[in-house]
Amino acid sequence: MSHTPGPWYAYREGDRNRHFRDQDSYTVMTPKHTEPVAHCGSYLMPAKANANLISAAPDLLSVAKKIVDDPSFEMLDTDICGALEKAIAKAEGR
Repeated sequence: MSHTPGPWYAYREGDRNRHFRDQDSYTVMTPKHTEPVAHCGSYLMPAKANANLISAAPDLLSVAKKIVDDPSFEMLDTDICGALEKAIAKAEGR
């Protein structure tokens, strides 16, 4: 399974579209605004924080893979190694 290539950016709907019903919701988009990746409504949840976390996902996955692929990875604490491998598997749907 592959995801929409990053980078992704979070945009406040009120800044992009004055007529959008939920002005404080956020949409995570590709740089050219051609493909929405996720929408975070503002009702009863921290929309901006959720959108920021989602928009960072491709970067975080890339860094995690670089750490795992580094020869010094085996020198890290086993709990950290396991957590990184588990997070990568979760991000890749495994």
